[in-house]
Amino acid sequence: MVGLVFVIAALSAAIGYMAAVVFNHRQMSAEREDHKLSQELDRKELTEFMQNVQGIASNVDEKVDQHSMSLTAINLNMSEALPADPKAVLQAVKQLVEANAQLHGELTDAQVRMDVKQHQLESYMAEARTDTLTGVSNRRAFDEQIHRLFAIHERRPTDLCLLMADIDHFKLFNDYHGHQVGDIMLQRVATAFELATRSTDIVCRYGGEEFAILLPRTKLADAHRVAERARAAIEVLRCDIGDIELHVTTSVGAVELRPGETIAAFVKRGDQALYAAKQAGRNCVWHEPSRAGQQLDQVMSTVTDVAIVDADAGSVHHECA
Repeated sequence: MVGLVFVIAALSAAIGYMAAVVFNHRQMSAEREDHKLSQELDRKELTEFMQNVQGIASNVDEKVDQHSMSLTAINLNMSEALPADPKAVLQAVKQLVEANAQLHGELTDAQVRMDVKQHQLESYMAEARTDTLTGVSNRRAFDEQIHRLFAIHERRPTDLCLLMADIDHFKLFNDYHGHQVGDIMLQRVATAFELATRSTDIVCRYGGEEFAILLPRTKLADAHRVAERARAAIEVLRCDIGDIELHVTTSVGAVELRPGETIAAFVKRGDQALYAAKQAGRNCVWHEPSRAGQQLDQVMSTVTDVAIVDADAGSVHHECA
């Protein structure tokens, strides 16, 4: 009987200790995450989040200490009661069960409060990385995602393409039809890009009427098809204002990541490809030729005035509507 009592007491103490360890581990993980997020969140949001987490952690630590003291007192009472008073032993066991149930309830409540705070933090982070007008990712999200994809590429090289797109003559569109109509068109263009891409692709409003789309695990020929699909969809978009039916077109530049290329160089080539699409007449998709095509261009330029050479079967430098 004495052995049974001490086994129960030991198990109860172990439960309390494990609960404290699990929660403290979560607290440590949260602290590491907070250190990372501190560079991203506004000071007010971060301070409020930390205060709430510290309050919850402090409360749980206090409850675990109380539980440990209760176990010690119960164990002492059982030792004094044995073997003369079996009823006292049963009462002590009942107290053990009640103490464990109380601690479990308090830990569950703390878990719920932590989940609520985590959800609030995640919502804040999502809002901070979303363009409020179009609902797609914003420039901040683009910067984070391209760094993430480059980090993945360093560990395991994979294909990565970038589309840089711009709504043609959008400033004139806004000046003539008004910014409210322009906002509607921006929303529809953003939706067209999302519908033309995969869920794993990252559509961002890069600034003003310019969009940037990151295409992981995508070769240049496939990126060109995605860009052309989006361009064609945008071309047929219509915005009715009374008796007037408005539409816009877009120019798109596509580039593929080169070995050893930096983020800045990659984005710069995307901008250059977009500029080339505009120079080619707008409402078109332009991408660079392959390396073999570039070499052949250099050779042919010495004997002919041909500006663009199709070096690879099916390779297209630009397609204009």
